[in-house]
Amino acid sequence: MIRVLVVENHRTVSNALARSLASEPDLLVVAEAADGDEAVALARQHRPDVILMDLTLGDFNGVDATREIRAENPEVNVIALTHHRLDELVIAMFDAGAAGYLVKDRPLAEVVLAVRTVAAGQIYVCPQVAGALVRFGLGGPGEHPAQATVWDLSQRQRQVLQLIANGHAPKVIAAKLGLSLSTVETYRRHMMAKLHKGSLAELIKEAIRAKLVEL
Repeated sequence: MIRVLVVENHRTVSNALARSLASEPDLLVVAEAADGDEAVALARQHRPDVILMDLTLGDFNGVDATREIRAENPEVNVIALTHHRLDELVIAMFDAGAAGYLVKDRPLAEVVLAVRTVAAGQIYVCPQVAGALVRFGLGGPGEHPAQATVWDLSQRQRQVLQLIANGHAPKVIAAKLGLSLSTVETYRRHMMAKLHKGSLAELIKEAIRAKLVEL
């Protein structure tokens, strides 16, 4: 039996997916998680063979959760299951150790195929995002894009950027995250330098483009 952990922030979607997977004779859904912290805890408790990982999980997103889970258990196979088809997000998930990537409009039969494929030690990428890996691969094995992206920032930096892009003032951000005002400003400067942005407006546009915030 292939032991599966479903990580999805919408319980209705999670329950429906879990029921569908459980109807397959060789799949056993061991648990469902609704956020990154719960995903890490349940992966530690159940040690599944495959994790279907939603990427939109709030501050502790699917990329960070995948990285932490894989650091504890390199044998687990993670499949990103998301609406996002952005090149940098696809690459960020594989950098974090994912073995598969599916967009959410794929039929259940393909989800099942992906689970069986990665459980057998292979990679599965749906056609909608395969081009991102081709473009990534053109730079040579193991190379990263020359231009840093939002997903190269630390988790805390992305939290600050998300709040900036949502219109919060530095003092409000500092209070929300328990940081000093000077630390928030330092994060902003470092993010602008790392992403090569010359203005706050450009930094916010990058956050929106990367779907860190929704319009």
